[in-house]
Amino acid sequence: MKKLILCAAMLVSATFAASAQTNCGYQYCWGAIAFNPNTGAYGWAHSYFSEGEAWDAAAAGCSYNCPEVHTFYNQCAAAAIGANGGYGYGFGASQGAAQNVAMSYCNNYDYGCQVLVWSCSR
Repeated sequence: MKKLILCAAMLVSATFAASAQTNCGYQYCWGAIAFNPNTGAYGWAHSYFSEGEAWDAAAAGCSYNCPEVHTFYNQCAAAAIGANGGYGYGFGASQGAAQNVAMSYCNNYDYGCQVLVWSCSR
């Protein structure tokens, strides 16, 4: 009986944890991208209830070694880096739109730009 109760409790907590990250609160669904243009380290977060949680999750994804951390809500974000460490980041209604903005900014400052990280949160 104890094993059955324990299994049921684990199932309920796993279901709650999974739904907490996919169902955002109120009107905002926060995300973040973090990156280090010098090392190529990056992290991302999506579907968080608060801006602070999203920022921390993205920064933790690159071991808090990313000087660029950008938060957003109810949209997508992307970052691109170039061959000489130039970079750009952008936001958009879709993954493609955010990547296009990031690439455009990156190409203004560098060459050989490639998308490093992207995330969407809705």
